[in-house]
Amino acid sequence: MRTLISDPIANKYAVALFNTAQKKGINDEILSFLREINNEYNKNEEFHAMLINPEISEENKISILHEIIKGNKNEKFLLKFFEILVEKDRMKIYPHILEKYISINKSHKGILDVFLTSPYKISKKRKKEIGEVINENFENYKKINIEVDIDKDLIGGIMLEMGGKIYDGSIKGYLNNLKKVLRGE
Repeated sequence: MRTLISDPIANKYAVALFNTAQKKGINDEILSFLREINNEYNKNEEFHAMLINPEISEENKISILHEIIKGNKNEKFLLKFFEILVEKDRMKIYPHILEKYISINKSHKGILDVFLTSPYKISKKRKKEIGEVINENFENYKKINIEVDIDKDLIGGIMLEMGGKIYDGSIKGYLNNLKKVLRGE
């Protein structure tokens, strides 16, 4: 099952960045560049280590980021964002900020990502039916993307992760809740 990211600090940075980019009408350009930086952050161990290493000065980190950003039409905007992350020692949560930014951007465009976990394979017909039920309850979305994951440990039922919340309709979840009640937790 996916790990649900609920980092309030990452959320604040993502919301602030999104709102500012939205006002300037540059959300898609910013998102594209943020993804490029994230790809480098994830695949280049030296780059990643440098950005989170407390022994490397802020000036050096910002200088390297400036070289990467230089020439981008949103250079000033991006550099200011990354300067803040470096100065506040937030580069280690950058992937979480990006994930939240993507989520906010999709929501703004009327797209809802749903992560469905089931102990068995879900047919296309059943997936469509689940999408229709979700659409009835979340009418403000134009499009619903459902990604299915198989987890045999659920025993039966399904779990849905969407909009930052988990809806657990699995037998495993029911049994875990029952166990807590019986223990008086």
